[in-house]
Amino acid sequence: MDSRLKQFLLSLAKVVLGIAVLIAAGNEVLGSLGRMESSQVRFSVPILGLSLLCYLVGMAVFAEFWRRAVCALDGKISRLDCHFAYFVSQLGKYVPGKAWVILIRYGLIGKNRLSFRAVTASSVYETFNVMGSGALLSFLALLLLGGDPALLWLALGLSAALLAASHPPVSGWIAAVAGWGPGREKKLMPVPSWRAFRKGAPLLILGWILAGASFPLAGAGIGVGYPGAGEVVLTAAASGLAVAAGFVVLVAPAGLGVREWLLVQTLGPSVGEGPAALIAVAARGLQVCGELGMAGVLYGVRRAGGPHA
Repeated sequence: MDSRLKQFLLSLAKVVLGIAVLIAAGNEVLGSLGRMESSQVRFSVPILGLSLLCYLVGMAVFAEFWRRAVCALDGKISRLDCHFAYFVSQLGKYVPGKAWVILIRYGLIGKNRLSFRAVTASSVYETFNVMGSGALLSFLALLLLGGDPALLWLALGLSAALLAASHPPVSGWIAAVAGWGPGREKKLMPVPSWRAFRKGAPLLILGWILAGASFPLAGAGIGVGYPGAGEVVLTAAASGLAVAAGFVVLVAPAGLGVREWLLVQTLGPSVGEGPAALIAVAARGLQVCGELGMAGVLYGVRRAGGPHA
């Protein structure tokens, strides 16, 4: 009974904390939106379509990085299965805790083809590297553009922590702790080497260039004006930091609220708080629609491939 009570209280605390984060960040974003003029919103379907395309292609590049992580752990997965599981599993990030991403991937491609350990290890490795590299690229861009020192430290800290946790020797220590107890060797998580990262690094850079570009394009697609090229680059660069920060706040599903708040803090001084909030909301809406649509398209392609799919 004590154990159940503790589990209930822990779950309740996560829910309460998550709601508090959403309310606080949501009020900030809504307040910023309320301070802008409605005349600033002008929709451009071609630009919004380009933003969506950049995001989906960037995500497809990250999916390829995950497939290579699976192969590095001696697993095998076709590109179609990989991209289907990757896009569908993105919907799991909207559940607090992010664990559903792994469970969805295993449910779709695991069982007889990949072990749960292989799916878990490759998914954690992929996610930490994608988020860590995004934060690192944000740090470098903010450093060149003269960003807020607090944001620079945040980007540097997130990138160092996430990239260190996914590579030896830290990843080996984490795997050893995770596998502690009876049947330790069976539970021990496989750990990709630095060689896998070196081979996959170009994919991470390309993926973030594309995914990052979708943010300023989303803003331009709803009429946000940028004072200069520096603000466009800043908007793209801020995306990596915002997404990584949203990821580490486990109680916020898909970083909801956290990501938007951080984008407002980063972009507000240069493009204005209202336009920054609008960029955050527009990018979020496009990305959710794109993930749903892509998951549906890939599901149809797999079904058309026959019973084996």
